[in-house]
Amino acid sequence: LHSAHEMPGKDMVSDSLVFHLDFLGYQVPDACTLKFLNPVQSGKLRFLPVVKPGTAGYEEMKACFVLLLKCFNEKQYGYELYTKELLMRFFRLLYQYGCAAKHEGSNGESGAEEKLKEVLSYIQSNYRETLTIEELASVCHFSQTHFMNFFKRYAGMTCIEYINHYRITRAAADLVETERQVMDIALENGFRNISYFNKVFKERFGVTPGSYRKNSLENLSLSCKM
Repeated sequence: LHSAHEMPGKDMVSDSLVFHLDFLGYQVPDACTLKFLNPVQSGKLRFLPVVKPGTAGYEEMKACFVLLLKCFNEKQYGYELYTKELLMRFFRLLYQYGCAAKHEGSNGESGAEEKLKEVLSYIQSNYRETLTIEELASVCHFSQTHFMNFFKRYAGMTCIEYINHYRITRAAADLVETERQVMDIALENGFRNISYFNKVFKERFGVTPGSYRKNSLENLSLSCKM
């Protein structure tokens, strides 16, 4: 939203919701983010700046937006999950009712996106194992140099960054959902060096794995009491 103007003689109230696409999983690309979020982030698609009353989908999108505001303002238990659900619904409505238009000058790159989906699927199926650039490049039938450039261009991060991000995300879930030792969790999620695991984990979450587990469990206990 670049600007809004009050009409003469009328009061105006405006509500805005600002969020990062990471909240919807943009930093860990999957088939859904590649198809619906990447085109928006990269500028290939643009949403209509205004959805006017009377147009298809207006009432549904308005109702969804009102629920988003209510959810965020009241912040009841689990509101983060509900906020994410509603944002996903709003994106779905924008696409469903044709509010996304291809940006002039953008070219279709479905072939490249299909290759990226293949390699992401391969990583997600084998992230516990040692993965090499040579191995991943062979999935796309690319040279290693071309593969690294290709991955950075279409995924928005280097291949190593994505693998670490995916592994750390899975490890963080294991810390909260299981009682396994930190070293075991690191090894089970593809990290062969516990010092490197701790370093990557702290870069991602700002705390050590042990502190993350303790803080998450304390917050969960507090929420249950409330």
